[in-house]
Amino acid sequence: MILVALTTPLNMMAERQHKIPRFWKKLLFVNSILLFLATCIAFYINSLAYVEYIIVSFLAISVILSMIWIIITKPKQSIKHKEKSERIFAIIFLVIIPLSILGNYVFVEIGYNLKIGFTLPLIFILLAGDKLIDDIQRLSLFKPRSENKEQHFKNYSITEREKEVALLLIEGKAYKQISEQLYISIPTVKTHTSTIYKKCNVKNRTELAALLLS
Repeated sequence: MILVALTTPLNMMAERQHKIPRFWKKLLFVNSILLFLATCIAFYINSLAYVEYIIVSFLAISVILSMIWIIITKPKQSIKHKEKSERIFAIIFLVIIPLSILGNYVFVEIGYNLKIGFTLPLIFILLAGDKLIDDIQRLSLFKPRSENKEQHFKNYSITEREKEVALLLIEGKAYKQISEQLYISIPTVKTHTSTIYKKCNVKNRTELAALLLS
């Protein structure tokens, strides 16, 4: 439980664009080490039950703060489907975990000793589910080259018209040539180009080609 409470926020921090002060990372490590030592001591003096509640609380707080961090920040790679699934899981965490802790309290109040209760299994199930979906999405990238290229366009939410413009840009076509080939005005071509660059977070055709055709 202590390891999950330590590694979950560290993993989330590593995948986000925004950084937090080192002080918070050090505080996380210090708390984890202190709880580990407290667990060892509690084991020898037969007081594990008291430490257990503290560790479960630490785990719940750690996971909840990690989910909030996911919601308010962006991932390093602007892959839309991954960002969306992460935020959905974060919201599920923020709803279910507090309800689970409340459920544990209610059951204890009416005389049932749940020990770790619902919270810990739910945290592991949700983390495993999030990881499983991420792995499935990663495996979907191992496709033939043509399918892989199509997947790139989907990942960046590029529409069919934007896709046509993007492919012509990659071929080196001028705005006028694209305009004539697609029967659209030059300002429209420029608007599509600007939107494509923004979605893909690139600045020119070379970067666009490297991103979408890799």
